[in-house]
Amino acid sequence: MNPTQALIKAIERAPGGVEVVWCPDLGLRDWLVDEVAGLAGPTAAPFRTASVDEAIKTPHRMALLIPDDERAVVEELEGRRDQLLADPSRTQPVMLFLLRDGDGRVALAKAPGLSGWVRGSDVDPERIAEVDATSERSQFQAEVVLALISRRTDHVHQFTAMIEGETQTGLPWAAAVHLEDDRESAEEDRKGSGACGHAAFHCHVGPTLDHEPKVRVPLPAIGPADALDWLLSIVVPGWEPAPWGDVIAASAHRQPAVPR
Repeated sequence: MNPTQALIKAIERAPGGVEVVWCPDLGLRDWLVDEVAGLAGPTAAPFRTASVDEAIKTPHRMALLIPDDERAVVEELEGRRDQLLADPSRTQPVMLFLLRDGDGRVALAKAPGLSGWVRGSDVDPERIAEVDATSERSQFQAEVVLALISRRTDHVHQFTAMIEGETQTGLPWAAAVHLEDDRESAEEDRKGSGACGHAAFHCHVGPTLDHEPKVRVPLPAIGPADALDWLLSIVVPGWEPAPWGDVIAASAHRQPAVPR
């Protein structure tokens, strides 16, 4: 099961309860909140809130509960658990986002009612994505993600995501996604502006990024999160939503169209 599938199952199994999503850090917490909101069905109408009261009073919308104070939110949910179960019955879950090593974990361990309610139904997408390096195609040595973003316009000017490692035979291996800086330079060089120019958004694969011949392949217009997902799917089979072998097998069962 990949992380996306785990999140979908978490949403489906807690239609009127509380589901805890464990987050490794604040940056990935924001990404996970967006991911859950995107995976929710059209009737879920997800909304962000830091208020337990607002989550309880909105039983027919998915509450993405993002605490400012994890301990206080967990303690309040423990004290108001009966209200979550009261009529009218909830039709959408409360998705509670807690830091894996934060105060919320400690508070949850001391909240017997709430912890018993969510036990076994919490989800930790990053833990699911962890793999035994010796059993996968590569051993990760370094992963780098860098971005140049305009906070004023939410525009990504430049983006790099890179993985370096070793193949199973011990040879060096690297893959990277690059979005070249789209701001005009002093030389007025904006890569990707010419018909046969250096593709502004591209990927590299090879023993190293400088190995000749340098393999540079243009990428379609996808966002940073999707680019990182694609990069991870190269080396983590479980991250790939549709492994190529499954695509080939499905294609083999398709009947050719009958010409008219």
